[in-house]
Amino acid sequence: MMKGVRKLLLASVGCASIGAAVHAEEIDQTAARFAALASVQDISLSPSGRHIAVVQPSPGGQTIVVADMQAARVALKPIQRNTDGNISINWCDWPSETRLICNIIVQTKVDNLTPVYASRLVIMNSDGSDSQVLTASRDAYARGVNQHGGSIISWPTVERPDTILISREFLPSDHVGSRLGSTDEGLGAELVDLQNLRRTTVERGSAKTEMLLADEHGHIRL
Repeated sequence: MMKGVRKLLLASVGCASIGAAVHAEEIDQTAARFAALASVQDISLSPSGRHIAVVQPSPGGQTIVVADMQAARVALKPIQRNTDGNISINWCDWPSETRLICNIIVQTKVDNLTPVYASRLVIMNSDGSDSQVLTASRDAYARGVNQHGGSIISWPTVERPDTILISREFLPSDHVGSRLGSTDEGLGAELVDLQNLRRTTVERGSAKTEMLLADEHGHIRL
C-alpha cells in the first residue's frame, strides 16, 4: 500500500506549471493583506525571518506560495499545486533557508475497501523542486497500517544544523531473524540528514511510548 501512497504523494505535490498570479506589493501592504486574508490555511517564517511560505486554497485544490520579504518588491511565487481530492496539505515549515517540509494528509484504502487517513511528511527545495517523501517507507513484510507519518521532534540545532529529529511509528516485521526483520512496535525516533535523507534510529519503537520531546540541543527527553 505504501508504494502507492508514495507515488500518489510525489505526483500530487510535484511541480505545477503556474503562471505569475499576484502583482508585486510592498512589504507593509503584503503583511496587511495576509492579516486580512481568511483564505490563508497556514503560514511560516524561515529561520532568518526573510522568507515566508503560505498554504492557501486555490481553484480545484491548494497552492503553496513563497515570498522573499526583504526583496525590493515583495511578490508571492507559487511553487506547488495540489489538485488531488484525496490529499490535503496541512502545513509547511522551514528546516533551513532553502528547504521546506510539509505535512500531507492522504485518504487511501486498506485492501481497496476500508478508507483510512494517513499523514506523511514531504521535503522539497523552496522553489518546489526535488520533492521527496520524508516519512520512512514501509517494509513490505511489516504487519499493520502506518497512519502516522511522523512529527518533528527537533528542528536543526547549532550542534546539528543539517539534521532533524522526527518521530516514527514502527511496525513489527515478519522478517524477524534477518537483517531486515524487527520486533520494534510503537512510537520511536529517527535522526534524518536533510542533505541525503539518511536516517538513524535514536529511540527504538515502543508501544508504551505516547509522546517524545527534545530539549534545545535536540536530545530526546521522554
